Amino acid sequence: MGANKDKGTSAEREVVKYLRSAYWPHAERRALTGRLDRGDVTGVIGVVFQVKHVKQQRLATWFKEVLEQAANDGGSVPVLVVRTFRKNVRQWDTYVQLNWLLDEDIFPEEVFARMDLETVAHLLHKRGY
Repeated sequence: MGANKDKGTSAEREVVKYLRSAYWPHAERRALTGRLDRGDVTGVIGVVFQVKHVKQQRLATWFKEVLEQAANDGGSVPVLVVRTFRKNVRQWDTYVQLNWLLDEDIFPEEVFARMDLETVAHLLHKRGY
């Protein structure tokens, strides 16, 4: 496995560990699913998590990826988690669709809001995920 793949796997494991400790004891890394990718983490029904560990951010590309993965998963909530250097996993930058956050369908689907993972996890849990 290459160094980048190892970093990605490590970031996914950190997110899973946090999700298990927060609200979802059955969260786990998802096995590769080929061209119909459904995200990096399973065990939170109705939510697709895409986890990134890279230096150069490509948010527009990642938003498209996580939206596609959510569609592949039957319309799940798309959540993008980006490792934030020198911060605890709870504080990593996490993006959710603004429409989901506001519970309205007034913005294009590619418009996301940034929060930390802990806040997004709390909101997901509060909404019954």
